[in-house]
Amino acid sequence: MTSDQFPRVDLKRFGEVLQQTSNRIQLKVKRDQVISVCKQLLDELPVNDIDIQEVPIEDVIRQIFTR
Repeated sequence: MTSDQFPRVDLKRFGEVLQQTSNRIQLKVKRDQVISVCKQLLDELPVNDIDIQEVPIEDVIRQIFTR
């Protein structure tokens, strides 16, 4: 899918946009919103694949101690 084929959508309404290319979007979504956001994405966009990943616990601990 090229960028001109990708529908123009305000992706910020789904979550924080971490990365976007012509055929890939990486979003950061609150844990309690993952299911509803996935449903919206599948209903509204031409999704070929979804990969849901948890933030590694090491990153969470690092964020806590760097405050």
